[in-house]
Amino acid sequence: MTAPRPEGKVTDWDLYYRSDPFLSRFTRPVIFGALLRCLKRYSVPRPAIAELGGAGSRVLEKVRGTLRPSA
Repeated sequence: MTAPRPEGKVTDWDLYYRSDPFLSRFTRPVIFGALLRCLKRYSVPRPAIAELGGAGSRVLEKVRGTLRPSA
């Protein structure tokens, strides 16, 4: 269960995505590698894709460079 957020307190997503968390330097390459291996193995040639997520994920650029999607 999450603690209630104080009244008027909101997340500044621009500030959040301005820098990467420290551990992401180590975890991101591992996660990207696993994701790309799965996509290459189970994907059809030149798939149409959509990114679910966004902002600071940087996943779409790597997937596009690897799979060369049609759309």
